[in-house]
Amino acid sequence: MKRIDWLYDSPSAHYRVEDFPFQPGDRELVFVQPATYLRTLPTERKPIRLVAVDDAGERVLCEYTLNHTAFRV
Repeated sequence: MKRIDWLYDSPSAHYRVEDFPFQPGDRELVFVQPATYLRTLPTERKPIRLVAVDDAGERVLCEYTLNHTAFRV
């Protein structure tokens, strides 16, 4: 595996974040987004996939759903 990409779809677009840093053999990947950004998101469910990329192509490592609740003051 040369790299790991993070993919998700929203009602408005398809997003792909390429080349997450990782240590081969580790069993977790940590992704942190700023709270100032997260507070702008509406209540929604986002399907997310982690994809391994190498010379042979791509394969899905895992799929999950982020259930986000909008920030309320």
